Amino acid sequence: MERELRFGFGKNWDDFRAKALNPERIDEAQRALAALVGPDALRGKTFLDIGCGSGLMSLAALRLGAARVVGFDYDPDSVSCSESVRASATADERSRWTVMRGSALDPDFVKTLGDFDVVYSWGVLHHTGQMWKAIETAMLPVRPGGGRFVIALYNKVHGRLGVFSSESWHAIKRAYVSGGEVRRGALLGAFSTWRVAVALSELRSPLREMREYKSSRGMSWFHDAVDWVGGFPYEYATVEEVERFLLDRGLRKVKTVAAPTNGWGNNEFVFERP
Repeated sequence: MERELRFGFGKNWDDFRAKALNPERIDEAQRALAALVGPDALRGKTFLDIGCGSGLMSLAALRLGAARVVGFDYDPDSVSCSESVRASATADERSRWTVMRGSALDPDFVKTLGDFDVVYSWGVLHHTGQMWKAIETAMLPVRPGGGRFVIALYNKVHGRLGVFSSESWHAIKRAYVSGGEVRRGALLGAFSTWRVAVALSELRSPLREMREYKSSRGMSWFHDAVDWVGGFPYEYATVEEVERFLLDRGLRKVKTVAAPTNGWGNNEFVFERP
């Protein structure tokens, strides 16, 4: 079955933690999280990090004033990476932070976690192999009476000259995950070369871009490239499809931040349970 093909997200995150995680990237993660949910939206609140990956966003939530943070991930390497980041935090942060292993496709597990003021899952649910089920399950812990549901999902892109469609990227990612080291190296090399060529065509310095690269998760240029090419399972949806899905299930829209036109990136959604 196709869902059995899975990229090693946790291994990539742990390599990032060991080689690239620094105070500047932690600060960037805090800024991105505050921009999405609001600078004071986490103060004194509970925060659930679904698909916690490196643990960086859990740490960012704590430093934005969250009273309690729970993070879980399906990938055991991601759980281990998050535990390592937690171990490097202050004693006060560790006392308010729990890391667990679990699946966003397991409603019985998710229900045991209780309700949270903010349920956050950035760039995760489209990698489960059952995206719509994962979204519905992830909604379960959102506190009634104003709890926030904050997710980011890959945009659906139609191909055109110079732009691969989402369907094409699905095939590329599947080829990467199912291939050996030679194929993976070739695909990653081709993608990295293309990114360098784009920078040069826009009169930007590729080396400077690599050094100063920032993402909403704080990830480095290289680790972000690996995550993108290898990220499988891979699903996607338009803004309208996701908004209708959430509205039909009783959530209320706070805001949507759409990916750039024809962009492969994530559309970000902030909804609340009335």
